Amino acid sequence: MNKFWSIFLKIVISLIVLGIAIPLVIIINKKLKNDSKAESYGHMTVIVIDIDGNEVENKVLEYDEGATTWDTLYNAFKDTIDYKEDHTYGVKLLAICGIETDFVNTYLALYVNDVYSNRGLTTMELVDGMVLKIVETSLH
Repeated sequence: MNKFWSIFLKIVISLIVLGIAIPLVIIINKKLKNDSKAESYGHMTVIVIDIDGNEVENKVLEYDEGATTWDTLYNAFKDTIDYKEDHTYGVKLLAICGIETDFVNTYLALYVNDVYSNRGLTTMELVDGMVLKIVETSLH
């Protein structure tokens, strides 16, 4: 009988330890996930300007570590954005916020912190606090 109680006691102690350890691991895991989502990595401001110089959109976007300028812009404007993949130049922005370009009369110029960008959205460095202006511009 002594051997029975010894085994029984080991089983009871194991169940108690598991009963404490499993909920503790679950709580710690949820806490770690919530902490990692609590803060964004950075932000950028996107301003869209039509051909007449009117500000159509002004939006601050938050992004997570590892995000790109294109991903951040696309995720925020996916309902109003149209683009074409180009193997040479990356993404060609065709429309955003109701402004469309035909690349014959107009195009969408990109400015970063008020400086004309010679880089496309897929190669543009995403920097915390940057201001990206998308300006409908005449080709004539």
